[in-house]
Amino acid sequence: MILLLLLIPVASFILIYGELIAIRKAQHRIIHMLEKLDTGGRRLLLEDRDQQ
Repeated sequence: MILLLLLIPVASFILIYGELIAIRKAQHRIIHMLEKLDTGGRRLLLEDRDQQ
């Protein structure tokens, strides 16, 4: 019975920690995508400026 009561907080901690890691990975992926879009946008602006 005591083991079961100890298992619940440990399992929930592991789940929460896993979620935090997943969120952090997703944030890095989003930031990387935004940086790619940003450099692509800058390139387009520079090409536009060169054509004019």
